[in-house]
Amino acid sequence: MKKITALFVLLALTFAVNAQNSKTKVNLVIHKLKLDKTPLSQALQAIQRKSKDVDPEGKGVNLIIQEKDNKILERTITMDLDNIPVKDAVKYVLLGTGLLYSYKDNGNSIYISSKLSDQLVTKFYRVSSTLPSFVSPNNIKQASNEKKLKEFFTSTGIKFPKGARISFNPGTSTLSMSNTLSNQTKLVNTLRNLGCLR
Repeated sequence: MKKITALFVLLALTFAVNAQNSKTKVNLVIHKLKLDKTPLSQALQAIQRKSKDVDPEGKGVNLIIQEKDNKILERTITMDLDNIPVKDAVKYVLLGTGLLYSYKDNGNSIYISSKLSDQLVTKFYRVSSTLPSFVSPNNIKQASNEKKLKEFFTSTGIKFPKGARISFNPGTSTLSMSNTLSNQTKLVNTLRNLGCLR
């Protein structure tokens, strides 16, 4: 009886996780994406249109192209993809273009530009236990304190604009930060200088 109950609990948790993941539009799966010498701007429009087709809510992913360089937007793309998540379709279409992308609105919008300096991008960093003592596994409460983390990394020259976040997971020794690309670069340099970047 206990095994059956445990199985139902596991199934319920699986459904809950899947339901949560399905709310993030970038994970919607496009059944077919065929591009034949298609200009980049039209390829991105096709992805947005197809994401609406597979979205039960009919909204799809909101693709915001901030790039003004017509040479890049007119670059042609040929590819044939089956059953691919929107986020991967965008990644493959942008390969080699020099364009960057970031997720906004809980993964329901994708901003595309060659300069995303003012957009927040989330990155994850594996770090060692040689981080400053207050973010070591020996002091988990302060390690998980975002205010303390911000205070420390602000003192190293990293800025935290509105909406920027930073957190540390002592269990996996992972530092994650949502910030601008320039501040992400500063964080990498800081972690290297501390000798704790894995």
